[in-house]
Amino acid sequence: MFQTIIKPINIAVQTKITNTLACVQCVQYHRKPRWFPVAKSKMFRIPERPKKNIDEYNELQRLHKNYNTQVRLVRKFIMNDVRQKQEISSADHVIVTPEEQVADMQRCAELNNAWNASIAENRKQRLEKARAQKHREILARLELKIRQDEIARKAAEEAVRLEKSLAKTFILKHNLDEAIEYALANPSDYNFCINLDGEILHGRTSTNNEKDSAVTAAN
Repeated sequence: MFQTIIKPINIAVQTKITNTLACVQCVQYHRKPRWFPVAKSKMFRIPERPKKNIDEYNELQRLHKNYNTQVRLVRKFIMNDVRQKQEISSADHVIVTPEEQVADMQRCAELNNAWNASIAENRKQRLEKARAQKHREILARLELKIRQDEIARKAAEEAVRLEKSLAKTFILKHNLDEAIEYALANPSDYNFCINLDGEILHGRTSTNNEKDSAVTAAN
């Protein structure tokens, strides 16, 4: 085995490999490949024929025959039963003439047409109800839309009216000097204070004790 491993390897590394062969583990096949010839030690060996127990062999043969017989009987019983049912069904079968077949087909066609007419009538009623329901829903949405538009129009008119009323106080180019003079003559002081009695006193330099609002710190 070592020779077959070392043979294809270069001679330059052969010495190094032989020193490390103690760490190499050779793995064989689980079984010998089929294309290998018979080993020389087994070439002329005649395998020993296994000996059978006569009593056990006879018992196995008896059981096997019984099994085959029972299976064959069950198969024949099923075949006979199926054959009898087929004969009974064929005996009850009534031969129908071509005229009777045409009449039966005509009766089936009339019954089918009646079913189709009934289904068509039900479908027509269902579609009419769905169409009426859809029409009512559309009218309700239109009315809601009209009310919403009316509310929006009134809100817009109110906003326009308010803006028009506020436009009278706008400072424009022609009244800019008057607005400046009025602001200088009437200065606005947004400072205020609250005394111990809860009175609100406006202005940074105001000395009057006039109450501008109700008492806020009573409680």
